[in-house]
Amino acid sequence: MSSGMDSPAGTQKLQRVMKRARDNDPADEGTENQNRNDSHYTPIPKGRKRAKALPSSTVAGDTCPTSVEGKAASAVVDDRPSKSKPKPKQKPGPKPGFKFPTKAESPPPWSWDITGHWTLTCPQLSEILELDVSSSLKMTIRLANNPRHTKDGRQYWATFDFGNGCFIGNMRFCPHVDSSTRDDIDVKDFEKACVLRNGEWVGPPPNGIQKWNLRWRGVDADTGAVERSSDQYQTDIEFKKDEDRELTLSAVFVLHYQPVVLRGVKTGEADPPRGNELTVARQWLRYKPRLYI
Repeated sequence: MSSGMDSPAGTQKLQRVMKRARDNDPADEGTENQNRNDSHYTPIPKGRKRAKALPSSTVAGDTCPTSVEGKAASAVVDDRPSKSKPKPKQKPGPKPGFKFPTKAESPPPWSWDITGHWTLTCPQLSEILELDVSSSLKMTIRLANNPRHTKDGRQYWATFDFGNGCFIGNMRFCPHVDSSTRDDIDVKDFEKACVLRNGEWVGPPPNGIQKWNLRWRGVDADTGAVERSSDQYQTDIEFKKDEDRELTLSAVFVLHYQPVVLRGVKTGEADPPRGNELTVARQWLRYKPRLYI
């Protein structure tokens, strides 16, 4: 006896049931999708590695949005040179924070007051300058005792007048330096050495200093010619006080490349400096040689 499935109608019914089962089977759907993907598969050439998949934490933007931005920002490198801001120009004068000394240093009791008018004698100098026998050689020594609103510092300096205005100029003094080491001292070093430290004054030993060095600059008033190379020679000057308490000096002075000896005696006190008088620095610059030979 044959069953209903053996009839054509039964066979068709069975086929429809099996087809419906295949359409609803997830395994079959996955197999079909896999076959579809395999049809588009491209083989990787030999020698190349397959790129690793990124972790899900860096791909899923909804789970960690800040991590993607942070990593992307850190990966960007700017190789361009940074443009530094131009430094502000330093104004003329001392560095910020520097304070000028405002108090003058009082001379100690043992010091000698060499400031004032001096009368000099030097026959050789008068002969070189072709001065009359009656022409005077005068010098006035001053002390810049930490003057306010200047950068001079405390130091001795002088102005001189040889031959009643024929040859004029100025001198600066620094504590004595041995002659064997003077060749290495340039004008700038000498100018710094002229600024005295606390306690350095002209006077007798053991506290005072009698031997000093000098450099000078000057001009021929008749021709207006500045003496060249005069400030390149650092020579000796010594102060003494005799039994009559009279102050005297002896100094080596190089003029036209010829060393001569000046001898002098203090003859009077100088007037106090006026406010509009030239300072030691400006006087020194006034006679600066324009050419060294």
